[in-house]
Amino acid sequence: MGEKVWADVPERWKPLIKKAKDIEGWDSLSAYIRELIKKDLVSKGLLGQNGQETIKQED
Repeated sequence: MGEKVWADVPERWKPLIKKAKDIEGWDSLSAYIRELIKKDLVSKGLLGQNGQETIKQED
């Protein structure tokens, strides 16, 4: 696997994150967070639909 990332979140978010992970059907928090990051990169045009990097042109 590639680089590891982590973040500090408020204590009150922990049960909310777990609930969201369960709603989405993910077995692990790591897989759920990875999918959130992937969706964010795709929405910004930085990652293609098949996980391929794309070059975003700056204006």
